[in-house]
Amino acid sequence: MIEMVGVLSVIAILAGLLVPRVFSVITSAKVSAATFGINTVKTAAMMYYGKYGKFGNTNGIAIASTNLPFLSFDSLVLLREGFLDKPFDSPIGSASVQLAPAVAPATAPDGTNSAFNLDGNSIYPNDTSNGSVVLMVLLSNISLEDAREINRRIDGSNALLSESSAGTDILGAVKYIYSAGAQSGTVCVYLAHK
Repeated sequence: MIEMVGVLSVIAILAGLLVPRVFSVITSAKVSAATFGINTVKTAAMMYYGKYGKFGNTNGIAIASTNLPFLSFDSLVLLREGFLDKPFDSPIGSASVQLAPAVAPATAPDGTNSAFNLDGNSIYPNDTSNGSVVLMVLLSNISLEDAREINRRIDGSNALLSESSAGTDILGAVKYIYSAGAQSGTVCVYLAHK
């Protein structure tokens, strides 16, 4: 009986040490899958652009500015055109691939608009203004830790593009703004603009 209690104690200690690491690995794998999916959509979008010379609807038909933002660009266009095998589905949060109208050069990026300061240069706050549309991924219900990890994987460790304050990053290809104490938020990831 004493030996059984000893074995169970050892198992409990090992489980206590390993379970947090297992959950950490699972979370990391989900962020990796989301990042891989974003890069897959970006590649498909570049193939679409290479074929038609613009971002539009199926068969390269232009999308009227009154129909922007054009939601579900992945399933309604890239999938139907054969550039994707399946619609983008993020294992963390919920995802939307959309074409949004480009905004004025002086428009500063915020958490969800189509302005992106890709290089961190403060003289030109919106690097996507020279196009008519911006293709981006919106990830909703993302934890701040996952947002930071996506940012690290896509923007890298460039100090110029890192968070400007706790929970705020509006520089680079990944941007988000989390209010103090927020459990989840929205992450915008730049794919292209033309």
